[in-house]
Amino acid sequence: MDGTRAVVPRTMVRRASGVGPEGQTAPDCVGQRAVDCVTGPSAVGSVDDGFYAVVGPDGSGVHTFYRVDGLGVVREQYGMDLSGFGVEAPAGSARDLVVSGEGDLYYLFGCAVFRLAVEDEVDDEEVEPFLDVVEVYGTGLCGDPGNDPEPAGETTFQFPSSLALGGEWTLWVGDGPRVRAVDLADPDRTVRTVLGGGEAVAGPGWCDWTPAEGLRFPGMVEDVASGADGALYV
Repeated sequence: MDGTRAVVPRTMVRRASGVGPEGQTAPDCVGQRAVDCVTGPSAVGSVDDGFYAVVGPDGSGVHTFYRVDGLGVVREQYGMDLSGFGVEAPAGSARDLVVSGEGDLYYLFGCAVFRLAVEDEVDDEEVEPFLDVVEVYGTGLCGDPGNDPEPAGETTFQFPSSLALGGEWTLWVGDGPRVRAVDLADPDRTVRTVLGGGEAVAGPGWCDWTPAEGLRFPGMVEDVASGADGALYV
């Protein structure tokens, strides 16, 4: 696959259903409590989100996704091989997972964000759910964003750490010393810096009266969150 894409053509979609592809090492957790079964070198997500994700420990590129109900019980499990997307991702690079109100998953792995959706496949009159890669934001290579703003399929993330959904049409990404926004209403999913990356130096009152785009954080952005009104919190 090439490295400049935001929307993944249907012919390039990686699908997985049931427990996962043949050879997956993740245990079958369906019907079990997530806290007792879902383990791995890097697990992200929460019961509040309704999903967990775990990267396979065998380095095969297989990621396991678990849908968890309000009682913390695993109801569905999917395995997906993301090794074909060319993402620069050292060990422990499953960094965050958020779920939209429509049930789409935004999965931060390495230096790319995957948008995944659960869809149904009908086979011999049986309906089987599967995970579908709908979009990929970022080239997959890690690097300083030099031409911000730019389409999601052409941008690079420096050191993405966390995700948050700001309302219906914005995805916040904590990326190194800045916060960037993916415009989900834009067909190109344009990515732009909205906070940090500027020249303001940390110190007493370091952020007073400084425009958001002019700030320079004293360190890396570790977490981003969104309020009920879509406001950004860092």
